[in-house]
Amino acid sequence: MSDSILQKLSAKLVKSEEKDQGALDAALDERLGDSLDEYLDIIAAGANHSSYHQNNHSSS
Repeated sequence: MSDSILQKLSAKLVKSEEKDQGALDAALDERLGDSLDEYLDIIAAGANHSSYHQNNHSSS
């Protein structure tokens, strides 16, 4: 096989995977909706909270 055929095949595969991932993301967004955003906010708040405590306790 020549390199150009392999390149074309891999490019098609990448495009196909991106399309599949896009469809999966859209389905997840539809099912989860705002709950995912809320979940990420909670995680971010928790991370900020724990780093706040680490910073305050390590300085004493």
